[in-house]
Amino acid sequence: MLPEFIVSPKVTAGDKVAVVSLSFAAPGAFPAVHEVAMRRLRDEFGVEPVEYPTATAWRSRAWRRRCRGRHRHTGAA
Repeated sequence: MLPEFIVSPKVTAGDKVAVVSLSFAAPGAFPAVHEVAMRRLRDEFGVEPVEYPTATAWRSRAWRRRCRGRHRHTGAA
């Protein structure tokens, strides 16, 4: 039996939206691009972005632990 999917209501101005990074904390690596995106969410869509620590945790201890032995890091920040 297939699961029944629940459709969330559309986001409207004034809503809070989560900003997360599930695998690569690109905002921590490219903060200028991230700031433009946050500004656009506020100004163009009228929503309030709520940034979770994982979104900007570039090279956090957990990230290093997950990557240990899998990839050779270049050292670029």
